Amino acid sequence: MKTATATATPIEQQPIRVLSDLVAEQGKCVGAGVNAENDPWFPVTQLPGELEAQARLACSGCPVVASCLEMTLRMEQGLRRMEVEGLFGARAPHERIALLRARRGGGAR
Repeated sequence: MKTATATATPIEQQPIRVLSDLVAEQGKCVGAGVNAENDPWFPVTQLPGELEAQARLACSGCPVVASCLEMTLRMEQGLRRMEVEGLFGARAPHERIALLRARRGGGAR
């Protein structure tokens, strides 16, 4: 049986399929029984501070939060700002936009 070691592949280098499988198997949001009236990952508010707090709350205790964030950032590359929505990887849309911009070398705005 293999155990995680310092030589394990970093999340940033994992294939997106591996990240997606991890999130689908272990994500807190999977099978959470959400519906249109109760979906903590797609809150009604658009206020940045409230979105940040809701993202931390919705994803608290999730064992794959880092994998989810990495997967989502890859999937959102090339999207327009208005297309980035929902709470993923304990980050609100505006936070992920800033992370994407930093990855491209554009810095946060």
